[in-house]
Amino acid sequence: MFRLVDSRLTAPVLYGLMMAGSLAIGYWAHLIDPVINQDGVIYVMAGQAFLNGDFEAGFGGYKWPFFSMSIALFGWLTGLPAEASALTFNALMRGLGGIAFLVISRRFGANRIQLVLAGIVYLFCPALNELQSKIIRDFAFLACFLWMIVFFVETLGRPMPRNLVLFVAAGLLATAYRMEGLLYFIGLILYYLILRGERVVSCRTQCVVALVALPAVLYAGGLWITNGDIARIWEVLAIRFDKAVLGFEEGIVQMEAGWLKSAAIVLKVPIVLLEPLVRLLYSLVEVVSVGYVIVLALWPFVRPVLRGDASDVPMYGVWKWIVVLNLSVLVVYSFLIRIFNDRYPISLAVLLILLIPFVLTRTCELAGKAGRIRGGAVLGILGVLLTINSVEGLDRFTTKYYLRDAGNWIAEASGRAPPVRLYTNDRILDYYAGNRTARKQGHYSARSVSRYLQDDRLKTLDFLALKTGKTLSPERVREFQDRTGWVPRRVFENGAGKRVLVFDLRTSR
Repeated sequence: MFRLVDSRLTAPVLYGLMMAGSLAIGYWAHLIDPVINQDGVIYVMAGQAFLNGDFEAGFGGYKWPFFSMSIALFGWLTGLPAEASALTFNALMRGLGGIAFLVISRRFGANRIQLVLAGIVYLFCPALNELQSKIIRDFAFLACFLWMIVFFVETLGRPMPRNLVLFVAAGLLATAYRMEGLLYFIGLILYYLILRGERVVSCRTQCVVALVALPAVLYAGGLWITNGDIARIWEVLAIRFDKAVLGFEEGIVQMEAGWLKSAAIVLKVPIVLLEPLVRLLYSLVEVVSVGYVIVLALWPFVRPVLRGDASDVPMYGVWKWIVVLNLSVLVVYSFLIRIFNDRYPISLAVLLILLIPFVLTRTCELAGKAGRIRGGAVLGILGVLLTINSVEGLDRFTTKYYLRDAGNWIAEASGRAPPVRLYTNDRILDYYAGNRTARKQGHYSARSVSRYLQDDRLKTLDFLALKTGKTLSPERVREFQDRTGWVPRRVFENGAGKRVLVFDLRTSR
């Protein structure tokens, strides 16, 4: 179907090493961070509901249920429980995405050394490794997204029905995991329609198409933040902008008097408007990682050649187009949603690090011509930088054991007879205590905590587990204890000073 590697490095070897490496990293990530994440609780509960045949609960768990359905299907095929199924499925999807990463690198004209470097860059990418222990949709989305690009290039170069079907299938699967997959899918179709009349899409044409596609991106973002009620878009945006301005004004009040404070007051609106772009840029650099950013910064100086096969549609043009699409979506989302998450720029980050093997090999060539001492210094610095960068994503040891320990203690104390009559303001603790119902985020909010601490709901509970933090201050806990005279049965805490106070209400009444 397509030529992946040269004769000295067979496709099965590359595939096997990539998949084995992904599974090994997945296992290591679980060892150093075995505590489930907040979103993972929802996905696992919904997946278990699907496994149990409770489709109403499964679809109600999350508004984008395909990932939970995938967990359930994989668990049904393998016999694994939902949580283990999710972790294994993510590791496999990481490997499948890595194989697509190699295919795209080959399309760029990667030789044997560059292919090996591409595999190393992908496997040791800090952004991916930091997320590997989490149960999230991003690995499945990223795999489908990268294969969508692969099959799109195949469709351009060899317009066969099989390639087109695979491209459409990958695009629909990417959309099923994350909504923005639809935007990239539509964007590539637009690119295809333009390319039918010209071999290479000019920069001007790409800009025109980007302007045409922008309303679709804005509309999709509006649907997302208004939960489908697009008529409320201006009301929602006005509320979010007012909150941003109010937060900035509170920051100004705390500033010392001087020219900086005066300038902040005068430029308040422009600063609030530009803040999303600045935070987006910072988030992108953080996700790509400092080490990889430094290597990519060498690009203008070394100018590596992206060769490709003469018979292929230029991969570089497709790559630039999909990068523009990614960046456009991120910019629009940063303005509309004003929420910044390390996972949002992950597909753009992976597209950017595709260039790293070519920059590295070209830098090595130039360093070799610069003399032994100078060239050796350059290579040594790059080697140390990339080694440190690679280790960075593999040392994310969890600090959340106290949540798991608290939940397990409650489960043991209650005799593991679900449902446990418990209220807690933390979803992870709730999960380990035995709760298997996906509750809305409001159940764990500060307002919900206050309601439970002030009314008669405590009379219906056996346990109360209070986690200090954003939704509950230590002062509020002390006030509650002084009012009731209750003493926690157990206290769990981590090294960062966060605590969980477990009250056994069976003995406190």
